[in-house]
Amino acid sequence: MKNFTLSSILALSLALLSACSPSSQNKSLDSSEVQNSDSIIGGRIVVPGSDLSKQVFMLYAMSSEGQSICTATLITRHHILTAAHCVDGVQKMFAVFAIDGVSKIRSGSVHNNPDIVQVSTAVIYPKWGGTQNGKVSGMDVGDIAVLKLSKPAPAHMKVTRLHNSALRKGQVLIASGYGIVSGVIRSGSGLLRETRVVVEEPLLGNSEFYVDQKNGRGICSGDSGGPSFVQSPFGELVQVGITSRGDSECAEAGLYTLVPAYSNWITSTVQFLK
Repeated sequence: MKNFTLSSILALSLALLSACSPSSQNKSLDSSEVQNSDSIIGGRIVVPGSDLSKQVFMLYAMSSEGQSICTATLITRHHILTAAHCVDGVQKMFAVFAIDGVSKIRSGSVHNNPDIVQVSTAVIYPKWGGTQNGKVSGMDVGDIAVLKLSKPAPAHMKVTRLHNSALRKGQVLIASGYGIVSGVIRSGSGLLRETRVVVEEPLLGNSEFYVDQKNGRGICSGDSGGPSFVQSPFGELVQVGITSRGDSECAEAGLYTLVPAYSNWITSTVQFLK
């Protein structure tokens, strides 16, 4: 297994976010064309009715530059946890509660579908520095945001419990998202998938961690904002990470925002948005 140096990890952190901004070429939403924020590589489509199908959903964003998708989780009936860079420059955003998120969007108006709920408010972590030319550098960048829905999430969706303990090297996590299935072909986004990833560095800086993706499993464009879960002895999926960034071909490493490092901020922000 390759040992990543800090400089190589920071170089990887530049590449994925450069693919996250909506493309001005996107005139209509299409699963093969829409520009993503980070998909699951080497995974499988989530089973309908499973806990993952009830905890993870798609974010559909519209901006002056086009359309984009990210991934998110529900942390109260009204509040969403996702990545800060998913919200940058967005004019309108909708939570799409369906395994086939793109088909749900294309099936009709976003305003007349019980499985599509508009985001009313977004709060980005105050130390998030944004991007420059679609890129971010450094670590501990604060790539996290809490969003409020305009109405409660559908009843079939499940509120996700947040992890409050440290990770360990070699720990197996479950990652899930709506991204592409290949960093080379760059297609297949819009369907919720899952895979297993292994923690390579449990604490990068003070608030991030990364997984090795050289085994062909991990995150890619469209998964940004999506979760990585610890599975409890009782089978409960508890969120520990938020997909942030990685290398351009999704073949080296995936970086996550460490949820326990932001637990106090998440709690206070939810209270602020009530």
